[in-house]
Amino acid sequence: MTRGRYDGNTLDGNFSWLGSGVTLDMSDGEKAFHILTDVMSSFVIADLVTLARYLDIDTDTGNEKIDFGSVAVNPDYAFLGTGRLTAPGSFKLPSVTDAGPMTATSGEERDLVYNESDSKVYVCTVTGSPATWAALN
Repeated sequence: MTRGRYDGNTLDGNFSWLGSGVTLDMSDGEKAFHILTDVMSSFVIADLVTLARYLDIDTDTGNEKIDFGSVAVNPDYAFLGTGRLTAPGSFKLPSVTDAGPMTATSGEERDLVYNESDSKVYVCTVTGSPATWAALN
């Protein structure tokens, strides 16, 4: 594995930048990026013009997290392989409060939500505003 370091100003090690600095050439082998510890926003990928964040890695001790998107950017995520997606921790569904139940909530087919009003999980079966929902429990 080839290693290098970027300190915010200079890039050393075996990395090479192509063109105007927007492409990292990794054709000579695997690279390891080491980021600072105990720092909020230790590694960020953001839009150059709007500064909207697509990826933000916090290594702040006790508050470690990886944020995808932001209030300004809500990208879609595509996991293109056919392998499993696993999470050894908890997985939290988006929640709604729909006392209907589920007669006022918009959705797209295959959406899952947790309804706070009746403590049930629903799957959207027909896209709409409101959508058609079926309880799973």
